[in-house]
Amino acid sequence: MQKKPDEKVLDRSIKDGAAYSIAAGAGEAYVAAYAVMRGASDAFIGSLTSIPALVGALVQLAAPYAANKFRNRKLVVLGSIALNALSWLLILSTVFVSAEAALPSLLIFFTIYAATNAFANPLWSGWMADLIPEQVRGWFFGKRNAVAQMASLAATLAAGFLLGFLQNDALLGFALLFSAAFIARLASLRFLAFIPDEGSSAPAATETPFEFLKSPFNAEARATVLLTSLFIFVVYFASPFFVVYQFRDLHFGYLEYTFLLAVASIARIVAMPYWGKMSQLFGNKLVLVSCAAFASIVPILWLTSTNIFVLAIFEMFGGFVWAGIDLAAFNYVLCSVKHERVPCVMSNYNFFTGIARFGGPIIGTLLILHFDAFPLLWGSLPSLLLVSGVSRLAVVALMALLLHETVLLVPRRGQPFLVNLAAIHPVRGLTSNLHLVWSAVKNNGSRAAQKGARAVGRGAAIVGKGAYAIKGKLKK
Repeated sequence: MQKKPDEKVLDRSIKDGAAYSIAAGAGEAYVAAYAVMRGASDAFIGSLTSIPALVGALVQLAAPYAANKFRNRKLVVLGSIALNALSWLLILSTVFVSAEAALPSLLIFFTIYAATNAFANPLWSGWMADLIPEQVRGWFFGKRNAVAQMASLAATLAAGFLLGFLQNDALLGFALLFSAAFIARLASLRFLAFIPDEGSSAPAATETPFEFLKSPFNAEARATVLLTSLFIFVVYFASPFFVVYQFRDLHFGYLEYTFLLAVASIARIVAMPYWGKMSQLFGNKLVLVSCAAFASIVPILWLTSTNIFVLAIFEMFGGFVWAGIDLAAFNYVLCSVKHERVPCVMSNYNFFTGIARFGGPIIGTLLILHFDAFPLLWGSLPSLLLVSGVSRLAVVALMALLLHETVLLVPRRGQPFLVNLAAIHPVRGLTSNLHLVWSAVKNNGSRAAQKGARAVGRGAAIVGKGAYAIKGKLKK
């Protein structure tokens, strides 16, 4: 008998994800921009990514042991999230001191934020795996992530407009953002507190990274974890420095920065339910490898233009495929092991991806120093983007060769797989999401918003007709 999901649990989990995403959109997304505003160097921006990632990777390994000691997984998760919320007050305190004191303090406090998040993650994953039946995980996490992205988008837009309005008093703007992040994280804690934990008293499986690498039970999960970590490693050659590239090389302001964040978030909102369906139709490997291949060309595309609207198209494309990577990698690991092993496997997944996020920016910083003297292109950061893109493609080739997921469902009625993946299903997902947006705007929006929604709807209809025309030609 398959367990029926509890609707209240699903609803509270979605609200938890939305509240957390508001904290991330209003706070975490602007921490690097805050550091740049306070005069941070390239090396400091790299450290602001790498050091919290390393500490988080090490700390979260202790999470299953803590759950076993206290025999209450939920209590450990809630305690960690409470500390995570308080870390925003510590980050807020850096606004009121000089830049010389603020930057090292920011590094310490943001490390505490990352560590408490990482500590809670593997236990939260096991908690959700016990509550969410496997047959609906793809659908549920696709929906949850879409709602979370909508909340993150709203928070990111509000934060950007606030900083633009307060551009002559940016410190006040950042103080308000970090305060909002604190309140939103407390709301997330409240929603989680009302979710039951049926496996709370059961001992959590524990496994060190060395045991994980040697265990015969982890073959497919191990390959997924290591290859995903390697991909993240080369991504993080350049990822932390995109903020510097925008503010310093492209001379963007807060509104342009927010605009690019927003279009990527919109793409993720549309993409999450779509990739959830695709992972159930075709398996997680095809989604993961396909999306990773497309994500590899994004930094290379950034080298072709400095126009904000062209870059927005690239960011929308990147947001769409990164939604697939995040969802497929998470589901792949979850589905590769028995549910009682989920906490220790996710702990090791977070450990290795954390090490990747630590090592990637260090290599990126070293490459910047090298390219300052011997640039491949017209500057150190463009050269870094090129190296990261080429390295990603090499890792994708390894993924295609070494992952061996057995799930592969054939598309119905003989439809070509690439047509389903690249045209028909995205259009269905896009039109479905736009219909939901239109319904909300129709009932609650202004006349201008309603006109805009109608225009977008007409555009989506045109795209849909074009996609089905392509399908007909390919069939012939």
